Parts: sequence; structure tokens; C-alpha cells
Amino acid sequence: MAFANAGGGTLLVGIDDDGHLSPVDLSNRFVSQIQDIARNCDPPVVAELHRHPQGVLEVTVPEGVDKPYRCKGGFFLRVGPNTQKLSSDEIVRLVLSEGRHAPRLQL
Repeated sequence: MAFANAGGGTLLVGIDDDGHLSPVDLSNRFVSQIQDIARNCDPPVVAELHRHPQGVLEVTVPEGVDKPYRCKGGFFLRVGPNTQKLSSDEIVRLVLSEGRHAPRLQL
């Protein structure tokens, strides 16, 4: 859910990179899997799903307020048309750019 770590965005499942329809099965099971992916991020990502009759699923993710978001496989950021996995240094920069600080340990 790289959109939550960036400025938000919309993913159209069922449309290929050239903009042609490539319909998908919009079963409840498929939609539930998408919702589970969002819920299992840390913190959970808010995703609005809208089914289109042409076999297209529109997934809209707003910019997150609790960045950075970690999903299965690590931390990701949407940059233009690409999703990039963040390195440790990039995660630290993202946290600092959001004005967040690591909690201090009590010894």
C-alpha cells in the first residue's frame, strides 16, 4: 500500500498498462483479499473499494496520517508510476519528514 506512504492514489484492477480492459473476477473472496491486505498493514491502511460492472475494481487509498506504513514484504513508497521498496535510510528520512520521532527508552 505504497499510496498511503505517498500522497494517496487510485489503483484500477482490471485495466492493463495500456489502458485496455482486462476484466477480473470481482467475487466477494477477491475483494475480501484486497481488504485483508490493507488491514494487515501496520498501521492498517484505509482503502475504499468500488466495483465497476465491466470487471474493474477501483481501489482508492488516501495519503496516510500515521506514516510510515509497513505491509508484507516491507515499507513501500509510490513514486510516479512506480512502487519502490524503501531502504533503512529512506524509512528514517520518511519518518523524520513527517515530524515523527522514535520513542525514548526508559532505563
